[in-house]
Amino acid sequence: MNNLLFFFVFCYDTGMKRKAGIGLLIISLTGLFLSAGIIFYQKYDAYQSQNLYTEMQSMFIEPALEKKSEEELRLEKYASLHEQNPDMIGWIRIEGMHIDYPVMQRAGDNEYYLRRNFNEDYSFLGTPFLDIRSTLSPASDNWLIYGHNSLDEQMFSELLKYKDAAFYEKHPTIQFDLIDELQTFEIIAVFQSQVFLQEENTFKYYQFFDAQNEAEMNDFLQNIKALSLYEIEAEASYGDQLLTLSTCRFDAENGRFVVVAKKIEQ
Repeated sequence: MNNLLFFFVFCYDTGMKRKAGIGLLIISLTGLFLSAGIIFYQKYDAYQSQNLYTEMQSMFIEPALEKKSEEELRLEKYASLHEQNPDMIGWIRIEGMHIDYPVMQRAGDNEYYLRRNFNEDYSFLGTPFLDIRSTLSPASDNWLIYGHNSLDEQMFSELLKYKDAAFYEKHPTIQFDLIDELQTFEIIAVFQSQVFLQEENTFKYYQFFDAQNEAEMNDFLQNIKALSLYEIEAEASYGDQLLTLSTCRFDAENGRFVVVAKKIEQ
């Protein structure tokens, strides 16, 4: 009787362990397939996004038979794209990297293009967009543009190249065009920051849009200069139009990498 009981308990215990092992295997395989599916989707989404914006960028290559200046051609194409999607408020380009994208702004919705492309379809990479607290008419003192860090060459991921002072020295300007005006901006600061808790009493670059007076502008400028990763001779002053580019960095919780520039005459 004892032997029979032992055999029953042994078989039951072995069977339960086997079922548990099979269950764990199924869970592991399910997780693996889900992870693979997510990675595949993100890669496919990145591929689709790249194709869309490459096609848009090709619009600015002037045909040999057309006798138009770059300014004429670009403004003409901007107008055409704006007709397709009135949320497009400009275009951003930086030499030496793949940043060459439309910039969007949806009135009343600051996160609309966080996960949407130019065509307003869902996209994990989103599209660079201007904070709704930044206004074009009248122009706020600081235009703040966000873009994802996709860890490849898309969106604002390459903005982190500005960690290297040598790269900055070769590429000290940013082209941010509006629909009806080509504009050049000179970089004045490059720094790392993060999104802080609301109650934290510290400098929050992402809350500056308009200076109520010269002292407020000077306070912002002094803070970004103090944070800059390296010395930059270019300065800004009260009355200058500022441009701030912001993307994520992943070496700190809620980390951000930021480039600030001022508008200069072309």
